[in-house]
Amino acid sequence: MAKKSKKSCNRHKTFNYYCEDCQRINQFTEERFQYSRFKGKVSYRRYILIAIVVVAIIAALGVFWLWPAWYGDMSLNAQLYNDKAGGLDYFNFFFLNGWSTKFIFNWTALIGAIIGSIIMSIPPERNLLTLIGTKLRFGKPTRGKSLLFWWTIGFVMFYFLGLLLNVNSGGFSWTLYLIDNGEIVLSPNLILDAFNVIFNQNSIDFVTIYIYSNLLVPIISFIMGVIIFRLILNVAKYVYLRRNDYLVMGNVLVIIGLVCGLVFVYIPTLSLDGINVIQILALIFGFFSITALGTIICIFGKRKYKKDSKNYIFAPYSQKKLIFVIVVIVVFTISPLIFSIGPLLNLNNTAVWTEQQWTKKYKREVEWTRLAAGLDMFEERPIQNFTESSTTLDAEMVSKVRQFDQNFAVQYLAASIGSTFEGLADSDIIYINNKEYWVAPKTVRFSEITGDAVQTNTELYDHVEGFLAMDTFTGDLVNVTETFNITENYPIFFGESESQRYLEQTLGFFEEGSLGAYDSDIILGTEWSLGIPNNEFRYEGDPDGTLTGLEGFWKTLNIGLFAYAFQTDHQYLINRNVRNRVSEILLPQLRIDNDPYLVFNMIQGKMYYAVSIYTYINVGSYAQFPILRFLGISLVDVISGEMTFYQNPTLETSNDPTYPLWKIYVDQYNWQATPTWLEEQLRYPEDLFELQLEANYIYHVQNSVSWRRADDFHERPEDGDLFYIESDLGDGIEYIGLDLVEYKGLTATLLAGMYVIRHGTHFGEAIFYYTRDSGENLIGPKTARETYGSEATQEISLISGARNGNTLLYPIGGSIYYYIPTYSTAGSLQQLKLAGFVEAFSRDVGYGDSALEAYVNLNLTGDEAPSNLTISYNFEMESSMNYPEDPANFVINIQNLDTNFSAPIVNVKVNLSIYSSTTNNVDYNLILPDYLNPIQNTTYIDGIYTRVNFTVVDTTLYFGEGLVLNGFLNTTKGNVIVFYKWNLIVDGIMIYESPVNFLSVFE
Repeated sequence: MAKKSKKSCNRHKTFNYYCEDCQRINQFTEERFQYSRFKGKVSYRRYILIAIVVVAIIAALGVFWLWPAWYGDMSLNAQLYNDKAGGLDYFNFFFLNGWSTKFIFNWTALIGAIIGSIIMSIPPERNLLTLIGTKLRFGKPTRGKSLLFWWTIGFVMFYFLGLLLNVNSGGFSWTLYLIDNGEIVLSPNLILDAFNVIFNQNSIDFVTIYIYSNLLVPIISFIMGVIIFRLILNVAKYVYLRRNDYLVMGNVLVIIGLVCGLVFVYIPTLSLDGINVIQILALIFGFFSITALGTIICIFGKRKYKKDSKNYIFAPYSQKKLIFVIVVIVVFTISPLIFSIGPLLNLNNTAVWTEQQWTKKYKREVEWTRLAAGLDMFEERPIQNFTESSTTLDAEMVSKVRQFDQNFAVQYLAASIGSTFEGLADSDIIYINNKEYWVAPKTVRFSEITGDAVQTNTELYDHVEGFLAMDTFTGDLVNVTETFNITENYPIFFGESESQRYLEQTLGFFEEGSLGAYDSDIILGTEWSLGIPNNEFRYEGDPDGTLTGLEGFWKTLNIGLFAYAFQTDHQYLINRNVRNRVSEILLPQLRIDNDPYLVFNMIQGKMYYAVSIYTYINVGSYAQFPILRFLGISLVDVISGEMTFYQNPTLETSNDPTYPLWKIYVDQYNWQATPTWLEEQLRYPEDLFELQLEANYIYHVQNSVSWRRADDFHERPEDGDLFYIESDLGDGIEYIGLDLVEYKGLTATLLAGMYVIRHGTHFGEAIFYYTRDSGENLIGPKTARETYGSEATQEISLISGARNGNTLLYPIGGSIYYYIPTYSTAGSLQQLKLAGFVEAFSRDVGYGDSALEAYVNLNLTGDEAPSNLTISYNFEMESSMNYPEDPANFVINIQNLDTNFSAPIVNVKVNLSIYSSTTNNVDYNLILPDYLNPIQNTTYIDGIYTRVNFTVVDTTLYFGEGLVLNGFLNTTKGNVIVFYKWNLIVDGIMIYESPVNFLSVFE
C-alpha cells in the first residue's frame, strides 16, 4: 500500500513543515504526524503463557539458586564474626540499617528513584517518550501513560542512578547512617554554617563541612542533574518535534544558569583565597540572571506562540534585542571577575599576597590539614639534638646497624625452605627483647599448585608450619624456639599469600591479582587432611561457619567440590587471608595497613598476626588530607582465626574537633586495652605514617615567608622509604621508624632532615629533626652513596653483581653517619662484601668488610698514645666467635721500654670489662694458662646491662721486661652480641682505656 502523502493548508500547494496550519491538518490525536495503527486481531494467549513460563523460571532460579548461593556466603560471614570476632554483627555492618549500597536494595537508591520520578512527574514529562515514539511509531503518550512510565521504568532507571549519590566514596549513605544512629546532628542552619566557613576565617568546623559535602551536595547535584536532563529533553523537543527558537534559547539559558548554581553549591567544599571569594559572586550573578533571562524568554516565547502559532522563529529585530540583553547579562555576571583583576595583578605585593592568599587560604589549609591528618603528633627538633642527645657508645650503636636489607633476607630465608610446596609471605622487621630480626612466615607456594579444587579448597594445602627469622646484624638464621619461644613447626592456618618480592626473586615475575595462598575458602572434614609429608598438624578448631541444605550445596559446588556437595552439613574456613579477614568487617571509611606483621606472646608461646586499622575520612574544604587516626589493631590467631581488637594505647579523643566523625568506630568495635607484651611489639602503621608524612612534607610550614619562598617543602629522596631500625634519640637504644627527606625541587640533594616515629614506651611520638638552622649543609642519601662509591671504587669493581642495600642513618662519634652495605649477587645467592660509613657533614668515608671494620677505618678515636712512654702495649680481640667450640682469641702485648737498669719496677694491671643486656642471660669465662688461674673477676648490674670485670694481668715488670699473653673468651650462650673494653693501669694510674668494641657470638 502506498504511503499516504501529507496534507497541506489552503495557502500551500504541498505540506510546509514550518506552517502551523499544515501541521494542524496532519495531526492525529494531537500529534504533528499521522502514525499508522497496527491492524489485525492479535492473540495474546501465547505471549501470556511465555511470560508466565519466564516468570516461573526466574522465580525458581531465585528460590533454589540465587538466594541460597548469596545468602550462604552472608551466613558464613555472620557466623564467623559473631563467633570469632567478639560478637560483631556482620549483617548490621553489611546493611547499615538499609543505607549500605553493598546490597542492591537500599535507601540511597530509593531516594534517587523518588527524587527522579517526582521531578519527571510534575507535570509528567512526555518528551522522551515522544522522541522514542517518532521512531517506534506509537505516537505521543498521554499524561497518564507518561506518569505510569516514570513511576515504573523511570523509577527503576532513577533507582540505579541514585547510586551516584555515593560517588564520593560512599559518603552520602554513611552520613545518613551516622545521622540515623544519632552520631551527628543535622542542623537547620547547615547551609549557612557551611558558607560561614568560607567567609569566617576563624571557623574550623569539620562536622558541618563533612555533612554538607557528603549529604547536601550530592542531593542538590542529583536534583539539578535531573532538572537539567528534563530541560535537555525540552530542547530536543523544540528542535526536533516542534521547532520554537524562543523556547530552545530559553531552556539553554536556564541550563547554563543551573550549571552556575551547581558550581556555587560546591563552593564550601573548596579551598578559596580572597580573590576566589570575590570571583564566586559571578556564579551567584550567573545563576540568578541567566536563569531569570531564560525563564523570561520561555514565557515570552510561549505567549507569542499562543497569540500567533507562526511566531516561533527569531526575527532579526528580536535577535538584536536578545543579543543586547545577553551582553548586558554577561557583563553583569563577569563583573566580579573584572573587579578581581586589581588584587590579582598586585599579588606580587607582599601585603596583598599575605592578605588575599596566605591569610585567607594557605594559612587555613595548614590549620585544617594539620588537625585532620593529626600532624600535631610531630615534634620539631634541630638535627644537633639527634647527634648530641645520643648516650649509646659507638661500639654498641654499630652493633645495632642493620647490615642486611630485605632483599638479602628474602633470598637467604627462601634458600632455607625445605619443601617444594612452601614459599615465603612478606618479611617484616620484628623488634623483640631489645633486638631486631627479619621474620618471614612460611606460606603455601601456589605457583607449584595446578589449581585443582582439591588442592585449593580442601585441607590438602590448608596450612604451613613454622616461620623463618634472621638476625639483621649478623645475617644468620636464629633458633625461633629460643628467640621467640615458638615451636619450629608452629602451624599457620590463617596467614598471607606469597610476597611480591619473594615471587619476583624466585620466579622472576609477579602476576597482579593472581590467586595466592589463604585466598580460597576451605571445606573441612575431607579425607585430604594430613596429606602433606612432614606436616604434623590438622585444623582442630571451630569452623568459621556451617551451612546446610541448598546453601551448603551451592557453596560447595561453587568452589568446585561436587563430590562433597550432597553432604548434610558443610563446615568451612573462610577469609583465611588475614587482610581479608579484617577488611571484611570494617565499617566505611576505615582502612587496614597493607603490611600485617607477626607478634609473639612469649609467655604463652603463641603467635598472631597484627593488622592495623585507621580512619580515612575525606572532608574537603581547607583540609587537603583526610582525617587520619590510628584506632588500633586486630590480632588474628594464626591457628584458630580468632580476632581480638586492641585499641591504640595513645588514642586521644578529647579536644579533637574531628572526633564526632569517627566516634562510632570507637563504640562499634569491642576494643580492649593493649597488654604489656603486645605494647612492646606494637608498630605504628606504615601506610598511615606515610600518609601523614606526605601531609607534613608541606603543611609543617606555618610561616608565610617560608611558604612563599617554597624553600622548606620536603620530598623523599631517590629509593627513599620508611625504614624500621634501632637508634638512640636520647633515651638509649629504641625501635623507630626512620624516613629521610630532602628539600623539594633543589638540584643539589641536600638533607632537609629526618622523620622518626617511636615505639615502646614512646609509642606514637613523632619527631622531625630539621637541618634548616644547622649552619652547614648535610648531604642527602644519594650524595652519600655517590661519595662512598667514589672512595671505594676499586673494591666495589671487584664485587660480582654489586648491589647497594638500604641507606640508613645512625648517630655515631657525636655526628651523623650514613651506613651503606654492598652485596655481591650471583644467581639466587648474595653476600655482604663491603660496608661503608659516610659522614653527613664532612663526607668522610670509612669502609671495610663489615660495619665494625668500616667504623674502625673511620679512625674516630685517633692514634693511641700512651701517657707513660716507657710502656708500650697492644690489645687485640677477634670480632666474632662460634659458640661453644670456637671461642674468641685475644692477645695482650706489654713491654717496659725503660733502658735504665736502676729504674724502679712498675706494677702493671690489665682489666677486661665485658657486658651485654641483662635480658640475654649470658655469662662469660676466660681460658688462660694455668699459672694465671684463678682469675679475679667481679659481676654487677649496671642499668640494663650485666657487666663482668676480669683482671687478666696483675704483675710487675723490670726494665726491658715484657709479656705476651694469648687467651680465649667464651660465653655460655650463642646468637648474642657482647661488648668489651681494655683498661691498662700502671702504678695505680689509668694510662689507657680502649673504646668499647663488640664481639658477635654465633651458634
